[in-house]
Amino acid sequence: MGKRLEEPMDEEHYACIATGYGRNAVAFAGKTMTEITCHAKGAMALFGNEAMNVIDVGGQDTKVITCKGRTVEEFFMNDKCSAGTGKFLEVMANRLNISMEDLNSLAKEHTEEVKISSMCTVFAESEVISLVGQGIERANIAYGILQSVAGKVVQMLGRLRIKARGLSDRGLCEAAYFQEILSEKIGKPIHSHKNALLRRSIRCCGTGEGAGRKG
Repeated sequence: MGKRLEEPMDEEHYACIATGYGRNAVAFAGKTMTEITCHAKGAMALFGNEAMNVIDVGGQDTKVITCKGRTVEEFFMNDKCSAGTGKFLEVMANRLNISMEDLNSLAKEHTEEVKISSMCTVFAESEVISLVGQGIERANIAYGILQSVAGKVVQMLGRLRIKARGLSDRGLCEAAYFQEILSEKIGKPIHSHKNALLRRSIRCCGTGEGAGRKG
């Protein structure tokens, strides 16, 4: 897949659709599409058209999306703060002197619960520094970090009218322990897919009726 993306694009035979925050800056794109719609289409391509919730813990924001029958029914995004996003996890991992990949495996080795009380990235970073200074085991701190992000996601899911089970995307689609924590918090299983990272989608399936903001 990576090598194919590096190949020159033949504009006569390939369509170009731009998405993301910079989509309007891609002058040669034939069409633009919001990330909300792209996530929903990716999830439905993987799991069908039944009602589902899509969860995206991205680098800059976190989204929860309800899609049904190939349309977006409702969605919410986190506020302007980076709390509960991939950037939050990156900053916290840096403070523990570990990689993002190691954060998940380290948290699994925790022996006790440590709560990160602040969801503000700046204050949470100071809190982690303080915990390290107190000699708290890094595995326990890592567990507290994942718990705080999972809690933020659960709050956002609670705003959706259709309640469901889930699938993770981007880097977190391979973070099995984070999915386990999130699954435990919502009381329903979290599912992933080998192509979820490419499709950029997390899926939560369920039944019910929902309507709201269109994306």
